[in-house]
Amino acid sequence: MQDIQSVKAEYPFNTISRELWLLLACADRDEVKAQALAAQLINWDIFIELAVHHRVYPLAYQTLSSLAEQVVPARVLDCLQKKYQANTWQALRMAGETVRVVKLLTNDGIHTAVLKGGVLAMRLYGDLAARPSRDIDLLVRTDDLEKADSLLLGLGYRREYPYLMTPKRWQICLQNNRHFSYVHQKTGIYLELHWQIGQVGMELPHAVENAVETVEMASYRVPVFAAEEWFLFLVQHGASHSWFRLRWLCDIAAFMRQGDRLDWAKVVVLAERYGMCRLLHQALILANLLLDIPLPRLFSPILSANASGLHLAELAVPFFRETYDSSTVKISQKLYYWQKAYQFQLRTGWRNKLQYMLLHFGAEESDILRFPLPDGWYWLYYLIRPVTWLERRLKRGG
Repeated sequence: MQDIQSVKAEYPFNTISRELWLLLACADRDEVKAQALAAQLINWDIFIELAVHHRVYPLAYQTLSSLAEQVVPARVLDCLQKKYQANTWQALRMAGETVRVVKLLTNDGIHTAVLKGGVLAMRLYGDLAARPSRDIDLLVRTDDLEKADSLLLGLGYRREYPYLMTPKRWQICLQNNRHFSYVHQKTGIYLELHWQIGQVGMELPHAVENAVETVEMASYRVPVFAAEEWFLFLVQHGASHSWFRLRWLCDIAAFMRQGDRLDWAKVVVLAERYGMCRLLHQALILANLLLDIPLPRLFSPILSANASGLHLAELAVPFFRETYDSSTVKISQKLYYWQKAYQFQLRTGWRNKLQYMLLHFGAEESDILRFPLPDGWYWLYYLIRPVTWLERRLKRGG
């Protein structure tokens, strides 16, 4: 196999825009590279759009504001500064709410682990505001799910889906989903309550009992996973979402920079146990190619001869290369079907691939809300779904 670094000059990596390379340099906090790129012809409106979409505008602001020469328009720095300041306030609110909810769950005998958000920002960057976060992600045991759900509803959270819970829908949710989504009716803060990590067919056996470390946030020790399991969770999360936000890759890079706090031999053992080697190789290759993070010595000979990891890395490029409507994350019809093919290839084994395909024949949230059938008639959703699927595709433009 060719040297990995030589791939950067080939398709699809050679289609990455100058604006995105500048954003990557900022995310890597490489002031020398950022200085050189910023001095070129940059469409700053596209740059800001990319920085917001990829959720790395705090890192972009910190890097660009520290450049030696004034090559960045004042309006760009002003825009990024305002977003950074607004995110600082939001991060403080989210941190306070995270601690409040974790304390209440713990006091009620519910063990929990915090997966991302402010604790991850503190762990990787030492700065709550360095990593924008839309929601609070908590993991609980399946046996505690109903109790935790009831407690959150009592705290003023509203479950976004499913709205109308029945025994059948509860069973279907446990089978086909891995979390419930909530929004606080007064503060607007989003929260996800996970009972399992990963997507269907790509689950990780991370249990709350694995939360053996803590991160201090708002003067409280918040429970989190051990570094190696946390790292692999981030790998799985980014890969399963096609790396369409580069913030997730920045997290991988930040972990890799703290290599002395990771036992790479343990990472390899866990990746093999969880069937994650291809995803791990994809993440390491992307971090190396896009953010110039040196590969751990243990992985250098493996990745140099690994075509599968490189292939997955190449498949991910269209998702983070595209520009999006930051509020709706709309993607093109072509990219929509590309994403389905990508998700299919991520799964290993015919059982997992078949399970992924069958998921597309079950009821969607919109189907249940539009046709709220009794539990005894749930089988009708399998007949309704092809009609509603075709309707949605036609509305999307074919």
